This record gives sequence, C-alpha cells and structure tokens, in this order.
Amino acid sequence: MDSSHAALIKDFPPGPLDFYRKQATFDWKKLKLVFEDPQRIKTKDYVWSILEKDDAFKPYDVEPSPEEQKRIAALQLLSFRKYNFLPDNIQSIPVKQWLKHFMTVGQALVVVSPDAAIKLIVDLILAQMSIILLGNSRQKMIGEVTWNSMKPAAFMLTEIAHGSDIKNMKTTATYNEETQDFILHTPDFQAAKCWSGNLGLSCTIGVVFAQLYIKKVCYGLHAFLVPIRHPDTHELYPGLTIKDGGLKLGLNGVDNGVILFHNYRIPRSNLLNKFADVTANGEYVTKLTSPGKVFGSTIGNLSTGRVSVVQEGSEYLIYAVIIAIRYAAVRKQFGVNKNEELALIEHQLHESFRTEMHVILSAAKPLTTWSCQEAIQECREACGGHGFLKASGFGYLRNTNDARVTYEGDNNVLLQQTSRWLLKQWDNLKHGIPVDSPLKTCNFLNDHSAILKKKCTATTLDDYVVLSRYWSVIHENCIDISVKNILITIGLLYGLSCLEKHLVYIYEGNFNAQSSLSKLVRDAILSLCSIFKCDAVAVVDALSFPDFVMNSVLGKSNGKVSRCFEMITDNNFVCRFTKIYKMNFLKNRKPMYLRLLNQNYKILPI
Repeated sequence: MDSSHAALIKDFPPGPLDFYRKQATFDWKKLKLVFEDPQRIKTKDYVWSILEKDDAFKPYDVEPSPEEQKRIAALQLLSFRKYNFLPDNIQSIPVKQWLKHFMTVGQALVVVSPDAAIKLIVDLILAQMSIILLGNSRQKMIGEVTWNSMKPAAFMLTEIAHGSDIKNMKTTATYNEETQDFILHTPDFQAAKCWSGNLGLSCTIGVVFAQLYIKKVCYGLHAFLVPIRHPDTHELYPGLTIKDGGLKLGLNGVDNGVILFHNYRIPRSNLLNKFADVTANGEYVTKLTSPGKVFGSTIGNLSTGRVSVVQEGSEYLIYAVIIAIRYAAVRKQFGVNKNEELALIEHQLHESFRTEMHVILSAAKPLTTWSCQEAIQECREACGGHGFLKASGFGYLRNTNDARVTYEGDNNVLLQQTSRWLLKQWDNLKHGIPVDSPLKTCNFLNDHSAILKKKCTATTLDDYVVLSRYWSVIHENCIDISVKNILITIGLLYGLSCLEKHLVYIYEGNFNAQSSLSKLVRDAILSLCSIFKCDAVAVVDALSFPDFVMNSVLGKSNGKVSRCFEMITDNNFVCRFTKIYKMNFLKNRKPMYLRLLNQNYKILPI
C-alpha cells in the first residue's frame, strides 16, 4: 500500500471497539483502498469536511415540520452549489466525462442529506437531458445557463392514474398551426402529473411528457420544456394549478407536487426535438420508424437517475451495517456463566444478518433497493430495542430508502423488462442465433444444454462460489493476500446467502443431487460468520463514513455508546418537559398540566 495513499485515511479514535479492531487479520486501510480509489476518498473527505462546518447541514434533535424540511433541503442545495464541488458548465459536458465525478460528489451528499441529493440529481438530469434532446438550433435556450445560476427544475412524467403504464398517459399537447404553439391540457385529475420533485414550491421550469396531437392524430409521448413560474418573482403562470404532494413516510424535504394544465400554451420551439420535430405548418418529422421508438430514445437518456438510485441504496446499506456491527461489538448481554457477558457479535443468532454484508456488489436497482430494505430491517432488529430509537438512525434509513423501491422505475416492472429481454435472447437461441450480448451477461445461455444436465453435488464451500465476476476481480488485481482472504470470505457469505434465499428454485428445477443441500448451505453460512466475527469491525471501518455523516448513537467510531445515550437523554423531550414543569410548579404553585387542561379543553356535559 502506498504510504501517501494511506495518509489520506484517518485513524479512528480509541475506545471499546479496539478489542475487535486488534483481532483483525488484515489492514482495514488496505481494504478501503480496494473499495475506493485514493481520488474518490480525497474528494468525499473534502466534501464532508466542508459540509460539517455549514450550519445548513447541522443535525437536528427534533424532527422539523415538512415545510421546514423543504426549507432546509433548499438551503442545503444552495450551500452545496456555492462550494463549486461540481463545475459550472457541467450540463454541457458529455455524460461519460462528468458521471464519475458527479457520482463521487453525489455519494458524499446523499448520506448527509438525501433530500438535497435528490434535488441535485433532478436538476443535473434535466440540464443534461435538455442539452441532449434539443436540436442544434435550440441549444442556446439551455446551453448558456451555468450550473450555479440554474433555477430549480422538475421532471413530469408520472400521472395520478398512470405510472409504469406510460403509453396510456392522458396529458395532451395539441399543436395549433395558427398560433404556432402547443396547448398543454389535463383532461381530468386522473391525468394530473404527480411525484415531481421541486414542483410544489420551487421550480421555475420543467420537462413535461404529453401525448402529442397534430390535426387530431396522436403521435405518442413527447417531451416539452415548460415554464412554470416567473424566474424573478416566482409567481405561478396563469393556466396552471399546483398542489403539494402530501405528507410522506420519508423524504419530506423533497418538494413533491401535483400539477394540472388548463389549455396552457407554450411555443413550438419548446418541443425537445432531437428525435422528432413539428414544422410550422404542422408536419411531423422524424427519422425513426414509430412514435414508440421516439419515446424510447428520449427516455433512454434518464439512465443517470437510475444509476444514482443504485448508488444511494448501496450507501444506505453500508450505513446500516456499520451501525449494527459496531453496536454488536460493544453491547454485551448473557454469557456462558453468571460473571461473564458476551458481546452481541459473539452470539450465533446475531451473526445471521451479516450474510447481506457485501450486497454493495449488486448493480441492479431492484436487487440493490430490495436487499437494502431487508438488510436495514435486519440490522435494526439485531440492535434490539435500542435500534428502535430515532437517534439510532435506522428509522431514518428505512423510511428514506423505502421510496427507492418505486421511484426511478418500479422494481417489479424493471424485473419484467429484464425478463422480457432475456426471453428474447432465449427465443433467438431456439432459432439458431447464438447469444452474444455486448457485456456478455447472458452468454451462458449458449451452454444451456450442458447446464441443465448438471446437478449440485457440492460438499465443500468452494464449490458454492457463484459470483464469477467478483471472483475474477479480486484475483486479477494486485491485492494484498490478507485483504484478498477477507474478500473471499465476504464473497462466499454473499453467494451462500443467495443460494439459501433461492433454494426453492434449485429443488424445483431438480438441480440438487442430495437432500442435505439446504443444511450444508446453512451450516456453511454459520461457519463463515464465526470466522468473520474477528474481522467484522475492520470491514465496516473500511466502508465507514465520518461520525458527522453517520449521526447515530449506536454507530460511533469510538464505540462509546453509553456516553452517547447519556447525551441524548440529557437533551430529549422528557427531560426538557420535566425541567419546565418544575420551574412552573415552583413559580406558580400549580401543576402545569392542570393549567394546560384549563386552557385547551372544554368540559363536555354528561
């Protein structure tokens, strides 16, 4: 390990976690440099060091109202912009060049403030999408706008009655030849655009998808740049109705809104026209063969948002596991005798949740977000009653992550799209066309005859290593042998957990050659968890965020949980209420709750 790279990574403060840190079989800093390159570590630490000093990112003891959360998220985004973490001209830079840097900076922001991170993602996607979709003659509309001067924008696709069923959306954009403009209209509330970020209070412009009508002929969904509010006065333009999206389980700092268009006119030039255009005399022009292909080409530019959701889910899963492992290492109860208590991490029941440890390898949104959802709950339960405390951080993680299962593409629908593509490859194969996908992800189908004849006859752990890509990466790169060994253990745990989860399909397909397969898998998981116990704290150290970012009484890097509990009980509502009660009682010689009852309640007649 390069000493200059190691210097980028700060040591953790001493404390109760040192007992397990000293048992680790590898250098956690070497593992961190496997997970993240030095430049990424340096960038994230720089972003966090700046945000920690900014009042807009200070943690709050009592959850603010939804209105206050929206205000805080807006302030955070403004603060984030002023530090110039992203270049001013980012919306004019090709996606391939800015995506890596954006993901690193966005990764640093998402765990501190997911609300501000979502606003950031929406703004950047819309800026990039507008550049991509506008023809050369219209790039001036957006191209001269810098990142720091951009007003909040909104993306409007989903309708009240139609989410994934995009073909049947009802918002219309009818072209008028005489005035050479489009008339946007919402026929009824079922067609109202909803779940649009930044829409309720803040956006000045948006991208709206509507059914394009020309001379009573529908040409399918097309995207339009639509002014929403005056950029200076922020007044809503006539012909629009906007309502707040309502209280949510989480992410209430995201300004979701609902909008209806009442014969709202926009210029012909506001059609995003890279793939299709409408001439002044009302002629529809496109090089593509069908309206469906026009929409497919348009919506394909939104993949950045889905990639961001995958990254967010991975970050939250890491967040939850760090808290659970650190707390398990310092929380003691029960033992082999009366005089000795064991840390939770020593108990076999607690070890089972760690099989999800390396799920960050997942790249698909449904796998990432569902795995994250399940793992956060397991981590919460693994911390016992204390995990139910708001100050533990689990409730915040769970409620915030829950939205990711459905936004940026419903998970079930995404899986159906994947299945449809796989079935198409299979159909080609049956007609004698070999499978040869660009990334080689399904080329195994070419060997289907041999695969279907195989049985699972494994008797050792090594035979269960199914994560071939992961396996090749950790062996191809020059990784320290001690770090490689822990990576192998993590890979085995994840692979075995996948087998355990899907054993029913192995039995259903008659791939098992022995009845003891399920027992073998479970025993192997428990065996690996026992081995992994000494290294668990070091692994989460390699993945961890600063305490400022974690903001969890159970997941402090020094392991001093008791002191953290003492601090929150000193500041919580009960203690504050008790102090106020005593002050009022001594001052007025009258219990405060009686005065409250007299002021706020009426005695009803019997």
